[in-house]
Amino acid sequence: MNTVLAFLYAPLIFFALKTFDIKTVSLVILGASFIWTLFCLKNGIKSALFPLLYFCVGLLTFLLDSFMVLKILPLVITAFITGIFCISYFKKESIILTFAKRFSKQEFDAEQKEYIQKSTLFWVIISLVNLGLHVYAYLGENINFWVFYSSIGGYLILILAGLAQYLHKQYIFEKRRSTL
Repeated sequence: MNTVLAFLYAPLIFFALKTFDIKTVSLVILGASFIWTLFCLKNGIKSALFPLLYFCVGLLTFLLDSFMVLKILPLVITAFITGIFCISYFKKESIILTFAKRFSKQEFDAEQKEYIQKSTLFWVIISLVNLGLHVYAYLGENINFWVFYSSIGGYLILILAGLAQYLHKQYIFEKRRSTL
């Protein structure tokens, strides 16, 4: 649900504001995110963090009567993810390795762990570029660019980077390992 909503957030806000005033849109966000938060709380507080973020945005939008508050949500989410990648890289506790260990049955040797740590740097750079483009979209006057980048553009960059990472691992890293 979180991913689907992240994809649809900017277009939904864009079209909602063409039909309704900002107070009405913020009240709908408040109500929907409140119900979503209650639903998620049964799975623990961690699962309710994402809907609580939407609730805070809805509340601040209602109180400040500002589109810029609605517009900032994709940027905040991207900044959070970028922060996680940066912290995991500098602490040398790669978030990628953490997930790889959780979802893979194989053990990772030292060379693979080093590759994953270097890959984390690649993802830090990609995340920073993505964050920069989100800042540009947020601060820019072009609402169409904000809608595109907040809904599709940022994810396209991540998908293309993931494809590049996969190809590098398959055709360069693994090939080099097999020839040693």
